[in-house]
Amino acid sequence: MKSLLSQNSHSWELALHYERGQLLAAAAQQLAIVSARALDRGAAHESLAAARHALTLGEGQLAP
Repeated sequence: MKSLLSQNSHSWELALHYERGQLLAAAAQQLAIVSARALDRGAAHESLAAARHALTLGEGQLAP
């Protein structure tokens, strides 16, 4: 069974892969997973960083 830290590492890597491929919605979705897992283990700074990055990916992408 993988540890939460290991799972978060893979989610970060997958988010980066999606971001580089310009699949921004998929990247933001992975970052939301990273954020939730980090918050579950008490890593508030990592959670906030992931959430903020997900929001920057969505800038200009949302319809009014």
